[in-house]
Amino acid sequence: MLKPEDWPSSHRALWEAGTAPKGGRLARPKHADRLRPLSIRNARRGYGAFLAVLRDAGFDIATPRPTNLATPENVARFVDALFARGNVPNSIGQRLFNLRTAFRIMEPLVPLDWITRPGGISINELYPQEFGHEESLDPRTLTALGLELLRRARTAPILDDTAKRRARNGLFCALLAAFPARIGSLAVMRFGQSVIDEGDRVLLRFASKEVKNGRRLECDLPRHLLPHFRFYVDEVLPSMGGSLSGSAFWRNVDGSPFEYAGIIQMFRRLTARELGWASGTHAARKGLPTVLAEIAPDRLGLAAAVLGSSEEIVQRHYNRATMLAASREANAALEEEREELRLRARSLLARRHGKLEDGALK
Repeated sequence: MLKPEDWPSSHRALWEAGTAPKGGRLARPKHADRLRPLSIRNARRGYGAFLAVLRDAGFDIATPRPTNLATPENVARFVDALFARGNVPNSIGQRLFNLRTAFRIMEPLVPLDWITRPGGISINELYPQEFGHEESLDPRTLTALGLELLRRARTAPILDDTAKRRARNGLFCALLAAFPARIGSLAVMRFGQSVIDEGDRVLLRFASKEVKNGRRLECDLPRHLLPHFRFYVDEVLPSMGGSLSGSAFWRNVDGSPFEYAGIIQMFRRLTARELGWASGTHAARKGLPTVLAEIAPDRLGLAAAVLGSSEEIVQRHYNRATMLAASREANAALEEEREELRLRARSLLARRHGKLEDGALK
């Protein structure tokens, strides 16, 4: 993947112009103005990967305009390279979407919808999602995993790097189970912005631009997670750089931000090791509606209100409720089973490991 500084100068100039902050109220809107920071980053990386493939194939990438390179032959070459590197079909579809987004940022007037609809067929049909075990992850199982990791961290003789990672990963799992936002939103959590720490109450808030579907998300941190939040913030984070306003909530042990790619990799490795199958974070979003339908069948639309995923269902069943109230209600529905989960957590995971001592979770 080529970084912007390695792009042809004309391409880099168009990218910088397309992603520059809006000049004023009367300035003409740019395509990037409607995108989340994560979407812009993915588009930048997608275009850098595209340039690298063409350069490695011997092509002159120093064209006056980026779209000079946007030919069916070059895009097909890019797809072939992704397949050769072991990318799964739905990952390739996402890369093509990122590439089209990059071209739109740099040259918005050039029609390139064919990149994601070759021959008039959607890339979602050409490269369908592959779920397997990822199709659904029960939030009760994920809660048990998170609480067990936190227990290991809090009972460790010393707060070493392994314990710090366990505390962070455990809190992430337990939070994802209670508030299954999309990973793109959770990965950019920051103090004072998306994490409002008031001591005995913590509010999680994501602006519409930080959310894929453009709907603001808001949730109280569930009360069963508050002691673990305080442990992570008050004892673990100080050794990782502290909880300064505007600083990243998720950290590596050296204090650097624990970002999207690292979180995805951690979660898949962790679930493979602890649960016996590698899961993606999106599986938690699929698991919540199933469980709520089982334990709260009379509360239709509750999961949709928490996830912010279906305006029609939210309006039909929760037109007088805010997302904040819905998240409280969903967690109340799960709270009845949580005390049992606390007791079952160690035995559930112990059965997975047998008599082996737990290993370091990274």
